[in-house]
Amino acid sequence: MNYGQVRDESLKLFNQYSLAGTPIEGTYNNQADYLRRIPGLVDSALWEISSGPRRIQEYKELRLDPTRNYMGMPTYKLPDDLMDIVPGGLLVTEHPREQPRLDSGYMRPDEHHIIFPERSKHFHGRVFLLYYRKPRSIMECKNGAECPITGGTCDCEDGEYGQPPDCAVLDNTPETHVPIPYYVAAHLLQGEDNF
Repeated sequence: MNYGQVRDESLKLFNQYSLAGTPIEGTYNNQADYLRRIPGLVDSALWEISSGPRRIQEYKELRLDPTRNYMGMPTYKLPDDLMDIVPGGLLVTEHPREQPRLDSGYMRPDEHHIIFPERSKHFHGRVFLLYYRKPRSIMECKNGAECPITGGTCDCEDGEYGQPPDCAVLDNTPETHVPIPYYVAAHLLQGEDNF
């Protein structure tokens, strides 16, 4: 599902999409306010889904961080989009040709780094991480820029009122996108006045 589909479906759910068969302009009543609030609500819904019912898994090889050295041990940099490590998701090799194996003897001296105190200070094997990542914001998609979700270049126009382009693809799996218009519409209706 893309941003334009979510926006239109959300507006349809509480009768703010069209009036007498004509799409409602952004200047009509509270329409501009709704349009400005939708991107943040979409991101909020993505966070709710990704932190609970449908987490997003990612697999990466970690790199040594030459700028850090805790207790004289090799220090590896964790991904910036790390939300949590998958249980049993840390695999280590002692030698380049060795098969990776599970390792639970690690410490996190801060939220950006990981060390292996049980291993020798001369350990320089490879470290692979299976982790849950943070969802990517729909606002990161801009016309002419690389889309952080699809990896392709976004070639549709940026939306009015600070909205992302209509073609901006939502993060996570397609089945997680179905409840997002309902989430957005419910939150838009919470502040609805009776006029």
